Amino acid sequence: AVREQVYGFFIPSVTLIGIGASKEIGDKIRRLGHKFALVIND
Repeated sequence: AVREQVYGFFIPSVTLIGIGASKEIGDKIRRLGHKFALVIND
């Protein structure tokens, strides 16, 4: 029989919204101590 397993994870995130938000991404990433960001648009 196959046993069902459920996993969870937490990913803290920062959401920048508005005109000019894309100009803030680089600085925000560096202040958080990271080098890369996941940018999603539609």
